[in-house]
Amino acid sequence: MTGYVALLRKELMEIIRTWKIWVLPGILLGLAVISPLTARFQRELMGSVLNESGLAVALPDPTWLDALIQWNKSLSQIGLIVVILMSGSMISSEARQGTQVLILTKPVSRQAYVLAKYTAQMIFVGIVTIVAATVEIALATALFPETQVGVALQLTGVWLLLALVLLAFTLVGSAGSDNALVAAGIALAAMLVLLLLGLWGPAPRYTPAGLYSMMSRLAAGAEAGPLGPVWAAVAVIAGCVTGAAAIMVHREL
Repeated sequence: MTGYVALLRKELMEIIRTWKIWVLPGILLGLAVISPLTARFQRELMGSVLNESGLAVALPDPTWLDALIQWNKSLSQIGLIVVILMSGSMISSEARQGTQVLILTKPVSRQAYVLAKYTAQMIFVGIVTIVAATVEIALATALFPETQVGVALQLTGVWLLLALVLLAFTLVGSAGSDNALVAAGIALAAMLVLLLLGLWGPAPRYTPAGLYSMMSRLAAGAEAGPLGPVWAAVAVIAGCVTGAAAIMVHREL
């Protein structure tokens, strides 16, 4: 694909120079700190509230699983939405500004243009996730020495794959519309569909909807389960990137 490396370099530099370099790292790092702290001091906070209400309830001691559950909730709710909203304009912004025409009239292919967009976002989200996971695991281990690092890494890895699936849906929306909200809306709709699919028996075994189930099992200290959802997620990502490239090839500038 003509011009892919140059386009990828351009996309990475744009991420570094824009607000994105601060927003996603700031939020994920914040969640990485808050999740273990919430788990550690949740008993004290709940006990204080119950005592003020005149209720005497014996609360269990917090464990490393409580920290992992909090991390899972934070990533599944706030983390995914931030990734979607941040990436909604990955293609449409240049179309609105008129710079897309300047880029695509040069000797670069539209397929390379789309792939560079997705790859740059994937690298950015991946690096930020690794850093945030390192902080979360370090703090959780300090508060709960029995923390199982491998399980926390698996859960974060599954979340990252889910985030990349939704990022791929955002790519399709951004390729087809100049409105960033439309692109983000498509990804949010895809997230809702995956959540609903998870309620249907066979779906979690053969679709990316199963990534949610894998994360829940890992957060409970169990095995992740079969890898069917992982391969399905990879296939969906490939299909979305191919679809977005096809949209751009046939789209008028």
